[in-house]
Amino acid sequence: MYAVLGFIVFIVLISVSLPIIFPSILTGCVAFLIALKPEDHEGWLYYGDLLIKQNQYIEALDAYQTAAKLRPDITKIWMKLGNLFNELGQFDEADKAFRTGLGSNFL
Repeated sequence: MYAVLGFIVFIVLISVSLPIIFPSILTGCVAFLIALKPEDHEGWLYYGDLLIKQNQYIEALDAYQTAAKLRPDITKIWMKLGNLFNELGQFDEADKAFRTGLGSNFL
């Protein structure tokens, strides 16, 4: 009886702590992978998304800017940059990013 109860408590503790622990582990894995393939713009975008979920906005900005340097023709990158600049209160930079995205090839 106590073994089952202990197992249930263990499962509950893991399920509660997993969302807290998992993002940092996942972010570390993605950082390792983009270090192996730094020309992967999608990896940089995903890395930026993970950093935003952890409220690491400056690091996310660096990741998005790297993706934009790699593939300046992709609208999605510029929209994410614009949204992040907007969130950071950098409205002129947000405007530039949105305008650049609208002028790209809409990929």
